[in-house]
Amino acid sequence: MTTWSDTELLARDEWVASLWRGTLGRGANPVADFYTLGGDDSSAQSFLNQVNDYFGSSVTLEVFRRDPSLHALLIHLGAVQLSETCVPLRQSGTRPPLFLIAGAGGVALQFTALTRALGDDQPVTIFQSPSMTSRHAPEYSLAAAGRRIARAIQHRYPAGPLVLGGHSLGGLVSLHAAHALKQRGREVNLIATLDCFPGPHMLPPGARRTSQAAQTHVKRPTMSLIAQMALAGWWRYPTPIQCQLHFRIGVARWLWARPVKPWRGPVCVVASEWESDYVAQTWPQLAPDNLTIVGVPGNHTSMLSVDHVGDTARAISESIARLWDEPTA
Repeated sequence: MTTWSDTELLARDEWVASLWRGTLGRGANPVADFYTLGGDDSSAQSFLNQVNDYFGSSVTLEVFRRDPSLHALLIHLGAVQLSETCVPLRQSGTRPPLFLIAGAGGVALQFTALTRALGDDQPVTIFQSPSMTSRHAPEYSLAAAGRRIARAIQHRYPAGPLVLGGHSLGGLVSLHAAHALKQRGREVNLIATLDCFPGPHMLPPGARRTSQAAQTHVKRPTMSLIAQMALAGWWRYPTPIQCQLHFRIGVARWLWARPVKPWRGPVCVVASEWESDYVAQTWPQLAPDNLTIVGVPGNHTSMLSVDHVGDTARAISESIARLWDEPTA
């Protein structure tokens, strides 16, 4: 099987995601379960018939049932790079390369709409958890993940300006990666985080705040969930289950994280309507010198979907343009 190019991946993902939305009448989250979203065997077969006609493929209903997600389907069709830790979504362009880190349970495919919205001149590369996409021990340390990503960036892009960031927990990893790159003598020109919520325990004691979102989502796991979390990365669950388990692992990493060293360079925090007040209260402690907070419509997930990704892309593009004094459309 020939691996798709980055251009082919972006175009084919857009086509399949549009068909997914039309079939289910729901958003095309690449880690979601087709059946959980309201699909059944009849609609799945109709969906697969159109996919097979378009690609000249032969994906059967039996194969699709094993992992009924867009992520798994596109890998099966030829986007094998989605199984890698580092996924270039666009390699061409004259603007400084943008390296984004997926959140807990996130995958590179969640950033394809953003990459298209950023335009043809913006190179974009996504880092996803090794244990989310292949057999690998889960990473429980945000700092260790940051060091791994710093090494990968230094290997792939050893010189030149760069922009680093991440969605959700990936934003905190990007801070650690930026410090690791700085120790290697590299300059990170801009950090751009997307709906990233530093924990109260990561801030200086006098600046700690309470996150209502954290209280809602940080729940004590059941014993069965703990057992599954222990196997996550070693045992290959279907993508929707892998996502849920890695989200819980991410919660554990968030709870166990040590205080984050503030970043003294430019930082742009793009915040959805989910908990913008908490973002405004906490991020000045982590980016005390040069911080821009931009609010965008939608919630934690939809800010990367076709519904609101244009606003998210505009916030990132304008931050990059300000730094390099570029004109914006």
